[in-house]
Amino acid sequence: MPTLTLFTLTVMLPNVTAGTENATDWTCTACECESDRLACTTPDTLDATPLAPVPEGVTEMEIRDQRDLVTLDDGVLSAYTNLEKLILTDSGLRSLGNDTFAGNLLLRHLELRGNPLECVCSNSWILQRNTRRQGSFQGRAVEGGKTCQILDSICAVPEVKVHPEVISVKEGEAFEVNCSAVGKPVPQLAWIWGVEDAKRKAEENLVGESLTIRIPSARWKDHGQNLTCVATNDAGRSQAHLTLNIS
Repeated sequence: MPTLTLFTLTVMLPNVTAGTENATDWTCTACECESDRLACTTPDTLDATPLAPVPEGVTEMEIRDQRDLVTLDDGVLSAYTNLEKLILTDSGLRSLGNDTFAGNLLLRHLELRGNPLECVCSNSWILQRNTRRQGSFQGRAVEGGKTCQILDSICAVPEVKVHPEVISVKEGEAFEVNCSAVGKPVPQLAWIWGVEDAKRKAEENLVGESLTIRIPSARWKDHGQNLTCVATNDAGRSQAHLTLNIS
């Protein structure tokens, strides 16, 4: 019966310890690696996430006792496309953004016990958990972290609306659409267009928490396009769509 051979993985990673985020020197880290599992448990040897020889083969990663690992930047684990379970415990993790796991569509279990997570809005998806002391993020189980009572009053994921949701105009006519959002902190708004010509000729007007966009001339090729308004703040992101009907 074939067996998996355990070996030591040594990789060169940029030194991203606090205060030296843009440093050009490199650090060598050692992890134990199997074909589908990466374990970095020797204390205080990491200040960044490791890169396996074949990251897409890794389904489970364990990082433990790494006090210099204070944050995971957005997309830093994107090479691990088949990662299902991440255990990151008893380390120095203080912040973990909403987009950290944007490229890890199979990730379903995240354990964060023993990390000094800061009580800030960008961590609210971890800190606001249910009564079973376990929460979820886009269908993923989350264990660990800590509760933070003030988040309920200072943090709220944006709620975004567009008006109208469907717009019907004749070719050549001008039209306006409006996007509004509420959230804490105040969300930033942006329209995403599928038609670049329309985007270049659009006139935007931001008033408070409402963003209106005016198209001076509808085109037939815009018919059926979905226009998306995205609202973003430190607590998260949401979006709403409207459809163009051009006759």
